[in-house]
Amino acid sequence: MAASVALLSDGFVTAPAVEEDEEAVPLSQSTQLLQRKKEMAAVQLELDKKKDEFLSRMRRCTEREEELAERQDAIKEQVRKFDKFLKENDAKRARALRKAGEEAKIREAREAERVALEAELLRQRAAQGEIEAALRNLERPEQFLARACEHSDYFEDIEAILRRHEVLEATHADLLARVKTSEEQTLQRREELHETRKRTQTEALVNASRIAAHQARLDELRLGAQDEEASLASMESGAKDRLRVLGEVAAAHCCPRPDRISAGVYTQAAQRFVRVCL
Repeated sequence: MAASVALLSDGFVTAPAVEEDEEAVPLSQSTQLLQRKKEMAAVQLELDKKKDEFLSRMRRCTEREEELAERQDAIKEQVRKFDKFLKENDAKRARALRKAGEEAKIREAREAERVALEAELLRQRAAQGEIEAALRNLERPEQFLARACEHSDYFEDIEAILRRHEVLEATHADLLARVKTSEEQTLQRREELHETRKRTQTEALVNASRIAAHQARLDELRLGAQDEEASLASMESGAKDRLRVLGEVAAAHCCPRPDRISAGVYTQAAQRFVRVCL
């Protein structure tokens, strides 16, 4: 009987196949035991070999994983550096644009300053030309003043003429100041007079209003007095009528010959007396 050991690729050992040989010679137990030990040793050797291969593969896998992790870290670091580079590049670009804008503003300001300076230079040149022309024009008056001093007994030199001119100019300025002061005082007095007139007119209007009120009150009092006088006159006339009628009644009543007075006359006198009393 022949025995063989098979080791699969996944590391598992299959049992040895036993084939019956009709012509095989039966072996002793010790021989079979030795043969079994040899087979077990071969299997153990194969197992150790597969184990070493497995451990070697695991080490290679671990190394590959570590290598991949290192590569990932390196890639992440490169990405971080590239991102940092992009940010720095954007910041540099922004700074460059800002600097370019500032430089453009500075150039514009300098250009405007240059234009202003050129205009100022032109004005200064024009003013210089005017001053030179004025100086040329002043040379002739100076010559005229020199000739005037030569033909004058009052002025000895040009300085005397200039001093006299300064005195006259100061006097003229003083006179102008006095005229201005007089005009201001006159204007102030006119304003005061205007205010006085307004105040007087206002007081006159107030007094006229008061006089009109008093006149109206006086007219009312006069009308009241006239009414009272009319009432008194009416009362006096009524009293006189009553006295007259009373006298007539008394005379009729006290007549020595009452038979001569008719009853109608007596009755009429009595009625008038009653009306007057009412």
